[in-house]
Amino acid sequence: MLLVIEVVDPSPERDTGAKRAIYSEAGIDELWVVDLGARRVEVSQRLVGTDYLGEAEHSEDMVFSGLVPFVRMELAELEW
Repeated sequence: MLLVIEVVDPSPERDTGAKRAIYSEAGIDELWVVDLGARRVEVSQRLVGTDYLGEAEHSEDMVFSGLVPFVRMELAELEW
């Protein structure tokens, strides 16, 4: 599977920690964590082995997938 988009509220710690390792071990190549409380999206790509690299946080504008063409999320349209 190429991409998982996880929406977290109110406990992002579990999603950015334990579940992140589960996704990596399952072969998920790209992970988006949409943190409703913080109004941001964290994007991580699994480029080497089982570790996610290339993390970026977005709080404005648009987020694009680096692996799946035409997948994007316009943050201004989310109902935070």
